[in-house]
Amino acid sequence: MPVYTSPFIRDEITVTQEIEDICHDYAGDGPVFLLGRVVRLGKNLRITARPLVIVADLFDGAGFTIDAFGASATAVGGNGQNGVPVPPTQLYTPAGRPISGGNPGEHGGAGASGANGVAVTIYARRTINAKINTSGGNGTSGGRGGNGTAGATGWHTAEHTEQRDLTPGDPYDFEYEEYTVPEETVEGYPGGNGGSGGNGGSGGSGGAIVFTSVADDTEPVLAAAGGTPGGGGAAGVAGPDGAYSAGTAAPGYDGAPGEWGTPGSVTRTNVSEEDFIAGMRPLLDSTGPSWANYWAPFRIAMGEYHYHRFNPSASDPGEDGERAASEIARGLELQPDNGYGLQLQAQLVGVAQEIAGQRVWVGGGTNVLGLSPQLDILPSFDTYISAFQGFSTLATDFLLSGLSTVFSSGTTAALEGIVGSQKQAAEAARDNFEDDVRLAASEKDIAIDEASLIQKQLDEATTDLEAAMSEMEDTSFGIGDIIGTVASVASAVVGVIAAIPTAGASLVALVPAMVSLVDTVTAQAQPIAQALLAGTKADTKAVEDAYKKVGKQADAVIAAGKTIVNFVGVIEKLTASSTPDNAKQVALVRRGAELAHQLLIANNRVELAQQRVQAAQSRSARAAEQATQAEALQKRLHVDAESVKEVGLLAINIAQSAAESLTSMAFRAARSVEIYTLLPQAQNIALDAGVLSPETWLDYYEKRITDNQLAEALTASWGKMLKPLNIQQDYLSYFERAHDQDVLSRIFRPGDREFQQLRETGRFGFFVDAARIPEGRADAKIRSVRLALVGAAHPTGAVSCEIRHGGRYEQRRADGSIDVQLLQARTSTRRAVLTPLDPEENATVDVPLTAPLSLAFWGRGIGGDWSVSVVGARENAGLDVSGLTEIQVEIRYQFLR
Repeated sequence: MPVYTSPFIRDEITVTQEIEDICHDYAGDGPVFLLGRVVRLGKNLRITARPLVIVADLFDGAGFTIDAFGASATAVGGNGQNGVPVPPTQLYTPAGRPISGGNPGEHGGAGASGANGVAVTIYARRTINAKINTSGGNGTSGGRGGNGTAGATGWHTAEHTEQRDLTPGDPYDFEYEEYTVPEETVEGYPGGNGGSGGNGGSGGSGGAIVFTSVADDTEPVLAAAGGTPGGGGAAGVAGPDGAYSAGTAAPGYDGAPGEWGTPGSVTRTNVSEEDFIAGMRPLLDSTGPSWANYWAPFRIAMGEYHYHRFNPSASDPGEDGERAASEIARGLELQPDNGYGLQLQAQLVGVAQEIAGQRVWVGGGTNVLGLSPQLDILPSFDTYISAFQGFSTLATDFLLSGLSTVFSSGTTAALEGIVGSQKQAAEAARDNFEDDVRLAASEKDIAIDEASLIQKQLDEATTDLEAAMSEMEDTSFGIGDIIGTVASVASAVVGVIAAIPTAGASLVALVPAMVSLVDTVTAQAQPIAQALLAGTKADTKAVEDAYKKVGKQADAVIAAGKTIVNFVGVIEKLTASSTPDNAKQVALVRRGAELAHQLLIANNRVELAQQRVQAAQSRSARAAEQATQAEALQKRLHVDAESVKEVGLLAINIAQSAAESLTSMAFRAARSVEIYTLLPQAQNIALDAGVLSPETWLDYYEKRITDNQLAEALTASWGKMLKPLNIQQDYLSYFERAHDQDVLSRIFRPGDREFQQLRETGRFGFFVDAARIPEGRADAKIRSVRLALVGAAHPTGAVSCEIRHGGRYEQRRADGSIDVQLLQARTSTRRAVLTPLDPEENATVDVPLTAPLSLAFWGRGIGGDWSVSVVGARENAGLDVSGLTEIQVEIRYQFLR
């Protein structure tokens, strides 16, 4: 296990013995930092030396305690030794006279002090079951004093007479005399003093606790008391004084008790979310190095990982969208200027724009590749799936090469050649991504042009509505039981159109069918108009659910005073309420409403295209960095085991870049099938194929997992590349069903509005109602279009016309429901003959088409708004419509029986 000198960072940290060892062995400066989205105790965490700082979204004590208390002293003060008894020869002279006192007892030893508690800081948005103990350790008692020993004993004799032998040398002479012995006192000596008791050890000081949170599910238990002092040792007993001692032996003093430990400070604060964010970086940067700059990239990387796992078009995308949004946002709290984090956030949630005092959100809702779930492409499935299958083999081979190199046990002289190949692969990937950048930029230009064209058409539609308003006042219109006039609903639609420039009407970007309207748009409208533009709880819930998937509350996006209106439903109401008497005028209203909706969608597509540009630029920059790494590795290459591993890991990283290209191809193949077959394909796309969690890579680089474990994880992830094979199965199964084809003809003659429009303006529009396709013909899709301007004259005998289908493509399903796809309006140029159309030869139309030929709106629903224009084409100069007698439009369509 490595010794850490920087914070331990993971998405979710469960405290085990290993984490405790990391805290104990930490070799960096300052406190130990544990940084995670979730930090959860899996055992009592014993902290003995380094202060501990935990920063998390959630701290869960899980019934355990952070034990940062100071250790209590264990060794009590030693008892003083009793005085050493004085030998008699040292107490008395040979004559027996006392000459010495007793020896003193030793002092008792001092008790040991308890250790100080260690400081702990918890900084978490939410806590539960938090228990922290930073109390000081207890001191121990002092030892007792030793006892003194006895002093020499003195004596006292009274005056008395004694006999003295007068002839001591004559054993036969017993002559004695008596003499008087005077009174005498011989002083004894005092005993030894008793030793004093040792002082008690002091209690340790409590460590500081700083506990900051936004919310606490349970009340935290925080203890930072000072340690208990040890008692003083008892005094030693004085030794017995000798008789007739002039002095007295003293007992020792009792030892003083230790000091109580100083309680640690406890700072408990509940803060607002804003203050929590503001205080986080100063804490992370408080010890010198900027740990915020360590943690922020990891959180953004975790957000990107969950973003890869999030498929916005899946029926049940799970929690990965919320997790992605949350992690990216958390990273940006620490690094607000992190460009890649801002890019991912914009792709996922969108960006806020201020327009005329209204805050609207644009863009967002895309997958991690920057591609919208509603991405409009030409549904050429075979092209995309073939590219995917061809490129996947090369990418997989490169991955296997990298794994093989990682596992090389020794050295290889071919390393330099391998790195050269890697450099070429990275440069090729960079060039491919640069092509993606150019393509995305081109798509953006097309989106801008499309928005401009729709704005022009909307201006014309508004003029037509206003011109017909007086006539509409006399025409009845009804929705259910509510009856009004066409003018009432036309005025409401004009109001919606007028509100677009000031964002009074704005698209709900994550649910493109929905439009957000300020209440003033319909406040003065007639009941029939309010019924047309009424919001429903189901519509609001759809918006709430969409934003919840990406971790955002709908009310943060849709301001108060706005109504959510389903404009797909608005068009359906207008179509359903059309009658022979009001059809002409309702068609004008419907066109205005549809163009208003298309304009909002087109403006949003411009932002989505810009996000695709940025996503492609980021991928290109990463590939360029890999090429730079390969070049640098070539220059410093050593033929040793570490170089072998470095080469292998670089190959794996380059293969992972290729995985994004593969996934992009698979996504386009899936969109082709979705557009054509209407079968959802989200479940067949693994946007996280070839992607490992940042935690896995950290574990590998920190040697917490082995080469084999890394290989297993990579193999499992790359195995998801097989999922697109299910897309092909759905595609093939669709064409195994009973297909047929027919022709929808529209003929316009003098007296028809369309005929008059062409003669006056050079263009005309008409509507195809998918509900009126004959019964039993499901999924009617466009195959081809032919056109005749019968009776017109032109020197070449034919003229070029632009045939355009609006952005709303409708087709009736087998169950009778109308499916509406909101895609780009598409235009194709076709030659219009000037004589009646001839029947097509069966040989050219009998085979069901499985891929587009040249028609821009091939394979899409036949229903919706159509327009034909002969204006502005240079080759049409000289067209004479004075003799025009009939306009023929023939739309060949394919359907399922």
